[in-house]
Amino acid sequence: MQMRKLNPDDISTDPMNERTSDVVVSDDFVQSVKDVGVAQPPIVRETEQGEYGVVIGQRRVKAAQQADMDELDVCLADWNDEEAIKASITENMDLFRQRVPPQDRAEALEQLWEMMGGSGMPAPSHVANELGVPRKTVQN
Repeated sequence: MQMRKLNPDDISTDPMNERTSDVVVSDDFVQSVKDVGVAQPPIVRETEQGEYGVVIGQRRVKAAQQADMDELDVCLADWNDEEAIKASITENMDLFRQRVPPQDRAEALEQLWEMMGGSGMPAPSHVANELGVPRKTVQN
């Protein structure tokens, strides 16, 4: 990965980002970004069209956009779609992170399952093994 400075308005949500529903950012978070900036750079990918999509850190990007920042430090990852969706899902597994809507999580897991060559209902044990998480986490 390499660091880059981008205008937050030039970053959209990557199609492999687990969160597909609109992300709500609190006024307190936007104010914090205005006051001290973004402490942890989001991870983005560049598309073939030269655009940028956030894979990890969608709330940080949205807060930076709402804070009218001109520049945002980001980590540029050279991930394929499967690597990107795995990173997005596992990054949001941490219990201390804001919850991902269950429908978004289910759709992301189903998409990963298809990328792994599966068909039909995702096999929790296979997906869990691929992500390095307990089977029950995927099952839930």
